[in-house]
Amino acid sequence: MSTTTAPREIRDAATHVCVTVACGIVVLIAAMTTSGRTNEILVLAAPIVVILGTVAAMVRTYRNWKSGGRWQVWQGATWFLLALSLLWFTGALPSVIVD
Repeated sequence: MSTTTAPREIRDAATHVCVTVACGIVVLIAAMTTSGRTNEILVLAAPIVVILGTVAAMVRTYRNWKSGGRWQVWQGATWFLLALSLLWFTGALPSVIVD
């Protein structure tokens, strides 16, 4: 086990975070182009996409930890995505409840 984080792990974690956020934004843009019940479903689906990305980052963290690798990078990605998904839910939920 090396004492420095491999640049590949950092790149993989950053790519995972960017792709997860981009997928959530795509779902949110799709929600903005629809109306009615479909809009409400897609508004709630956007943070769910980010939560699924968070769970995937958690799994990657566990696998790296179990194999003795540098899991800290993936733990950072997990915490970032978790905070983002909670923030996104608190923003999306009132817009669905009010309507």
